[in-house]
Amino acid sequence: MVRAGALKRPGLILGAFAAIYAVMRSFCEFFREPDPQLGFLWGGMTMGMLLCVPLFIAGVLLIAFALRRQPAYP
Repeated sequence: MVRAGALKRPGLILGAFAAIYAVMRSFCEFFREPDPQLGFLWGGMTMGMLLCVPLFIAGVLLIAFALRRQPAYP
Protein backbone atom coordinates (compact mmCIF):
# COMPACT_ATOMS: atom_id res chain seq x y z
CA MET A 1 0.00 0.00 0.00
CA VAL A 2 2.86 2.36 0.78
CA ARG A 3 4.56 1.56 -2.54
CA ALA A 4 1.33 2.36 -4.36
CA GLY A 5 1.47 5.95 -3.10
CA ALA A 6 -0.68 5.74 0.03
CA LEU A 7 1.56 8.18 1.89
CA LYS A 8 0.80 10.80 -0.74
CA ARG A 9 -2.92 10.62 0.03
CA PRO A 10 -3.71 11.85 3.55
CA GLY A 11 -6.38 9.75 5.24
CA LEU A 12 -5.98 6.63 3.13
CA ILE A 13 -4.01 4.61 5.66
CA LEU A 14 -6.21 5.71 8.58
CA GLY A 15 -9.35 4.86 6.62
CA ALA A 16 -8.00 1.45 5.64
CA PHE A 17 -7.04 0.74 9.24
CA ALA A 18 -10.49 1.77 10.53
CA ALA A 19 -12.34 -0.34 7.95
CA ILE A 20 -10.17 -3.42 8.41
CA TYR A 21 -10.28 -3.08 12.21
CA ALA A 22 -14.09 -2.91 12.14
CA VAL A 23 -14.35 -6.02 9.97
CA MET A 24 -11.89 -8.00 12.09
CA ARG A 25 -13.49 -6.88 15.35
CA SER A 26 -16.91 -7.95 14.07
CA PHE A 27 -15.44 -11.30 13.08
CA CYS A 28 -13.98 -11.77 16.57
CA GLU A 29 -17.33 -10.94 18.13
CA PHE A 30 -18.73 -14.20 16.69
CA PHE A 31 -16.52 -16.13 19.12
CA ARG A 32 -17.21 -13.95 22.16
CA GLU A 33 -20.05 -14.36 24.58
CA PRO A 34 -22.28 -11.25 24.57
CA ASP A 35 -22.43 -8.99 27.61
CA PRO A 36 -24.87 -10.41 30.18
CA GLN A 37 -26.72 -7.12 30.66
CA LEU A 38 -27.20 -6.58 26.91
CA GLY A 39 -27.27 -9.99 25.26
CA PHE A 40 -27.93 -10.10 21.54
CA LEU A 41 -29.46 -7.04 19.96
CA TRP A 42 -30.81 -6.47 16.41
CA GLY A 43 -30.60 -9.56 14.25
CA GLY A 44 -28.30 -11.46 16.59
CA MET A 45 -25.68 -8.73 16.61
CA THR A 46 -23.78 -7.86 19.77
CA MET A 47 -23.03 -4.35 20.93
CA GLY A 48 -19.46 -4.70 19.65
CA MET A 49 -20.73 -5.49 16.16
CA LEU A 50 -23.13 -2.56 16.21
CA LEU A 51 -20.37 -0.19 17.27
CA CYS A 52 -18.20 -1.41 14.39
CA VAL A 53 -20.79 -0.37 11.79
CA PRO A 54 -20.18 3.40 12.13
CA LEU A 55 -16.43 2.78 12.35
CA PHE A 56 -16.53 0.84 9.07
CA ILE A 57 -18.60 3.55 7.39
CA ALA A 58 -16.18 6.23 8.60
CA GLY A 59 -13.25 4.21 7.27
CA VAL A 60 -14.83 3.78 3.85
CA LEU A 61 -15.64 7.50 3.70
CA LEU A 62 -12.06 8.37 4.61
CA ILE A 63 -10.77 6.07 1.88
CA ALA A 64 -13.15 7.57 -0.68
CA PHE A 65 -12.20 11.11 0.35
CA ALA A 66 -8.49 10.31 0.16
CA LEU A 67 -8.77 8.73 -3.27
CA ARG A 68 -10.78 11.64 -4.71
CA ARG A 69 -8.19 14.24 -3.68
CA GLN A 70 -5.03 14.90 -5.61
CA PRO A 71 -1.80 13.52 -4.12
CA ALA A 72 -0.25 15.82 -1.53
CA TYR A 73 3.08 16.04 -3.32
CA PRO A 74 4.51 14.59 -6.55
